[in-house]
Amino acid sequence: MANPFAFIAEATPAQRRTLLAAALGWMLDAFDVMLYSLVVAYIIRDLHMSKQTAGLLNTLTLLASGIGGVLFGFIADRIGRTRALMLSILTYSVCSFASGLATSVVVLACVRFLLGLGMGGEWNTGATLVAESWPTHFRARPLAVVHSSWADDPVGAVVTSVRSACSDLGPTAGLVDTVAAAAQRTRKRTSFGPPRPCRRTRSSRFPAWSTARLRAT
Repeated sequence: MANPFAFIAEATPAQRRTLLAAALGWMLDAFDVMLYSLVVAYIIRDLHMSKQTAGLLNTLTLLASGIGGVLFGFIADRIGRTRALMLSILTYSVCSFASGLATSVVVLACVRFLLGLGMGGEWNTGATLVAESWPTHFRARPLAVVHSSWADDPVGAVVTSVRSACSDLGPTAGLVDTVAAAAQRTRKRTSFGPPRPCRRTRSSRFPAWSTARLRAT
């Protein structure tokens, strides 16, 4: 069976660096999107906002990503794909860090909007830069690697979210304590109380055919 990644050995060092930068950019985009979904319960608690507002913030980020794709397309035509890619990664990296420092819903909404601009710009310029720098006869393979890197980083987001949950248990909490606490919280959320006893009536104790036979005899 042929090695599906043999095309990487045929590429130049510059092409491999371009592929790595674009793939890492997509992966960190996925990290931020997934991390927000995992910590949204803590955000609702700390900023005292509703679930509808929390969902609106995530929608705002995705809408801004579409605007950022168009905006950074014009920027890439002016200053080049490489610089535009660096600027987009810098934009959403700084805004992702600033999201953790937000003290109100308005500040968080502004930061998430700017983050979406950088995220959409990275999607656009990263994939375009890889398509322009790699040869035509196997251009589809590096583009597939870039797009599939979106699915590589949710694991990192889950690990980060679990580690952040250790703060509720103290600095010495280990993995077993964290998993046990998470299981206990899940059990409390999904528990509906003790099972109620089933009240059996006379008709439920005996089938209809047996009742009719007793009456006939």
